Amino acid sequence: MEGQNLREHLAEKYGTTKEDSIRARENLTNLGAELGFRFQYDDDMKMLNTFESHILLE
Repeated sequence: MEGQNLREHLAEKYGTTKEDSIRARENLTNLGAELGFRFQYDDDMKMLNTFESHILLE
């Protein structure tokens, strides 16, 4: 599959650590649960380039 590992992408873009990422995912999971959403993160998630998708939607 194409794309970059999401955790690596965020580390490069924002300078986050693995611990920051774990905390952020926990916070989002808890906030989502309060609103009835279920987030299921895993360590193999990928960040994909959506540029062409945005062009199609436009």
